[in-house]
Amino acid sequence: MDLKAELSELPTPDDRRQVARKLVSTSAALRGATSRCVVDVCDFSEAGARLSTADPLVLGSRVLLKLPLIDAIEATVVWVNRLEAGCRFSKPLPGCIRRGAAKR
Repeated sequence: MDLKAELSELPTPDDRRQVARKLVSTSAALRGATSRCVVDVCDFSEAGARLSTADPLVLGSRVLLKLPLIDAIEATVVWVNRLEAGCRFSKPLPGCIRRGAAKR
């Protein structure tokens, strides 16, 4: 699977996020308890990611997100809006992993 990504800074208006997000355009594998699918990663930070999906994800479900060239990341689906969802990573991503994932 040949995956490419684009990276750009996302403005951080006064909202509830405490960590800057990076806009990206890449695909990732997502595995839940009973299913697997490919999702588009729209943006991410050290704390989580916004995903675009073909089918809605289940709020509160625990998933593994596999970005290109890095280990799978454990996450929890914390919001769902139709075919978009937000996932919070179980552990913050170190800076070197964020930069590496965004360059792919």
